[in-house]
Amino acid sequence: MHTLPLVVAQSFIYHELIVMFEISLSSLLNYMEIIEAGYIQRNTYHDSVHAADVTQGVHVRNFNYEYLEILSRPPHNPIRERRRIR
Repeated sequence: MHTLPLVVAQSFIYHELIVMFEISLSSLLNYMEIIEAGYIQRNTYHDSVHAADVTQGVHVRNFNYEYLEILSRPPHNPIRERRRIR
């Protein structure tokens, strides 16, 4: 099973990155299969399934609308706020 290429492809399709970067789906899948093949098989934790899980988790976290709203807020600067109070 090629979990990593499928998760990456789904994310690219969902966010229209295939169109934005002008790459073919087959090229993306081939590239991700090469990446997936590079994982050492005897490492039972840091394998391609773990990479797919991390990829999916980052995708969900980064494209959660509440998270994006938090990221778009101006940075909190307690020093600047303290100066305004005085």
